[in-house]
Amino acid sequence: PIFGKVSDLVGRRLCLLITVFGTCAPVCSLAFFTWETTTLGTIAIDDATTTNWNNSTTTLDIATTNNVVPDDSSSEASGFWLTILGNDDPAVEQTLHPRALTIFVVLLSLSGVFSSTFTLVFAYISDTVRQQDERVSGYGLALATFGLSFTIGPIAGGYLARSHKQYVFVASLVLTILALLYIYFILPESLPESKDIAGKSRSIRARVSDNMDHLQQFSWNPVNTLRLIASDSFLRKVSKVAFLYYTGLWALISTLSVYAVKRFHLGPERLGELMSALGLSTMIAEAVLVRIMVPLLGEVQSMKIGLASFAIQCIVLGFAYEPWHLFVCAFFSLLGNLVYPSLSSLVSGSVEPESVGEALGAVN
Repeated sequence: PIFGKVSDLVGRRLCLLITVFGTCAPVCSLAFFTWETTTLGTIAIDDATTTNWNNSTTTLDIATTNNVVPDDSSSEASGFWLTILGNDDPAVEQTLHPRALTIFVVLLSLSGVFSSTFTLVFAYISDTVRQQDERVSGYGLALATFGLSFTIGPIAGGYLARSHKQYVFVASLVLTILALLYIYFILPESLPESKDIAGKSRSIRARVSDNMDHLQQFSWNPVNTLRLIASDSFLRKVSKVAFLYYTGLWALISTLSVYAVKRFHLGPERLGELMSALGLSTMIAEAVLVRIMVPLLGEVQSMKIGLASFAIQCIVLGFAYEPWHLFVCAFFSLLGNLVYPSLSSLVSGSVEPESVGEALGAVN
């Protein structure tokens, strides 16, 4: 709630710049550490070599018996893909430096302070889109871009990890730098007070300087922000729904990858495909279903449908006993993605424009 409230004063751009940097810092920090490549025991390698030699001899004998010359095109093709994707050799293990994990955990603990990016993005949309029905569509498109990145990112990371695990974090660092440059140099400020007489966006430094007196009197206690919800009966009801929904959602998000690996032994590529399937469902739901169902049914009905679908998704995960059952959850997440934009639309439409960032932050 603090970043949402601060953004109501100093503008969305500065707060977006800080939150994106703070959120991505844990993953980006791993790009600065080298992975140690170690070879497993020689006995295992010798056994594997002997087995491969016996298999190769058997294949050659069969080909000679049938007067067939072994085709080298398949081996050339596999060599090409091994060059591109890397050799997933079980005899080679890549381990991360112990200090890197410590730094990652520390930055990850601090990153929770900066987890207001979606709040600021939705406040940005509220500043620029005044019509209630169009605002829901704007929220849907914002989440659709998240779904697109969640579709491409995991599967690309899974294949990059086959070549070298550090490539995943280097790619994350490059993308984060590009995002920060885009926010600072290209993204315009959405608050009307942040524009000069000519209509151009004022600099971040000028915006902060003009509001320094307000910031010095600013209450940094998040409990004071929660009073905004406590004073409104409608926001109190919405916040209860948000609390229960987000508790279940984040429990699912934080454990799904571990659950898939430990219970169903999914590898990096298959896990990336699962995450991409969920991301694709998010993209389709937010880009298409939200723009149709929310204006047609309203925010409250759409939330009910989304919550019911999310409950079914959790039940399927709990009773899953085959890996493909996990992919069935992607289907139920289609309707489950109706909850967040509907919830945000209800909150932003029930408060004054100058308090949108604070209200969205408090509910989140």
